[in-house]
Amino acid sequence: MLQHRWSIVVVGVGAFAGALACGSGTDSPVPVSPEPAVIAERSTTAAPPDRETTPPPSTVAPPPNLDPVPPITTDIDPSVFHWSHDSDEHAFIEVMVQLGDGPEAETWRSIARAHEGQTKPARDIGMPERFARGDSWIVFGADGSVFGGKAKGFWPAMYGEDMVLLRVVLGVGPEGVAVRARDWTGRPRNPARWGRGLEADDPKLGEVIEVLGRSIAMVAGPQVVALLERRPLTAKDVYVTPGRFCGGSYLVRLDARVDPNGRDSVAGIVILGLDGRLTPVIPVERTTTNRHYVWGTLDLDDDGYDEAVVERGEESGSFANLLYWREGQPQLEPLVLEPA
Repeated sequence: MLQHRWSIVVVGVGAFAGALACGSGTDSPVPVSPEPAVIAERSTTAAPPDRETTPPPSTVAPPPNLDPVPPITTDIDPSVFHWSHDSDEHAFIEVMVQLGDGPEAETWRSIARAHEGQTKPARDIGMPERFARGDSWIVFGADGSVFGGKAKGFWPAMYGEDMVLLRVVLGVGPEGVAVRARDWTGRPRNPARWGRGLEADDPKLGEVIEVLGRSIAMVAGPQVVALLERRPLTAKDVYVTPGRFCGGSYLVRLDARVDPNGRDSVAGIVILGLDGRLTPVIPVERTTTNRHYVWGTLDLDDDGYDEAVVERGEESGSFANLLYWREGQPQLEPLVLEPA
């Protein structure tokens, strides 16, 4: 299983509860990016309008004499990917369909209401161009396996007034990154294996923590810096995944419970180079509620640079995202949202 506590990607879905920057592995020099990952257009409508996406400005100078960021762009449309869950009975892809004002939105509402309270997947929901029984899917499993399956049924339900939660049932299969077979024509059958975090006794972990503590002020505001000066980072505060990213060789998840009473934490996800550069993926901030997770890394387009699956926690819920690259900068694309 993955390193985080397992939950569905959107918190509080009633009947459905319970149930992815560019340096090298040797840290070739690239500069600090002061901005967090750009949230792709598809995801902005689902984000709370008052969410802080940019850390407070920093007056700390980046390390000198850094080479330009390689202008790497992921050679895949990130919107074609979803996340496949595994369960005791079947694998399923969970999709949040965002309803707009067009006729398709009313079609989705009618579909969800027609299947309200169903206890078994529906064989057909009347959306053959989008979700049809018999559609072929590929799942790149987090366990390293590759699963090919066909859509066997559908489980739609309303989620509020402007979203439909849809499960696409695939049969028995792994959890992992899913893509329709028609969107993967000509691509490698199996991307590079999934990367995992460093073990607690890995000697590299101490070096990463030391560099992170020394450089954190470049991407965090004065409140965070003050909290971490009072209670420095330790191994239990980070989850460190090595790889080849734009900006360094480590993808680092922070969850530092700096307040002994549990009120204040420092949370975020950054790319770190051992030369001291940091690039924020999810802003490093003081929080009482938000938790983020790194599920794993894999090279989807076989270009030598890793994409990743990360979970971004919000007060309103928790979403799985694909971390990918555009002109050397990190981007986030939700793995659960589809427009309508």
